[in-house]
Amino acid sequence: MVSLQISHENPQLLEESLIPMSTAGRHFPACVQRSTVERWVRRGVNGIKLETVRVGGKRFTTHEAITRFLHAQQSQGPQTAAPKPAMTKAELEAGRRRFSLPEPLEPSLN
Repeated sequence: MVSLQISHENPQLLEESLIPMSTAGRHFPACVQRSTVERWVRRGVNGIKLETVRVGGKRFTTHEAITRFLHAQQSQGPQTAAPKPAMTKAELEAGRRRFSLPEPLEPSLN
């Protein structure tokens, strides 16, 4: 008799419709690569991870977990990257010297 090992990471998932990780990418609105789905499980997106459960040594997610993951992403709103700081005058001057560029002309106020 084969015994089935179930991890208790998220037992709620066992009551939902399981999807093998190998095909989970097809269940998103836009088909995504398996590596992307696995990254969402391990690292998440903006602190939100895709829920999974391990059954008999294989990892599964569910339709409901995918829906929760997508809703959590939308409820956070768009995440914008912090604006890149402008170069300092010293950095601009160093770049000008490095590439042997001429001194910039001062704009005339005519």
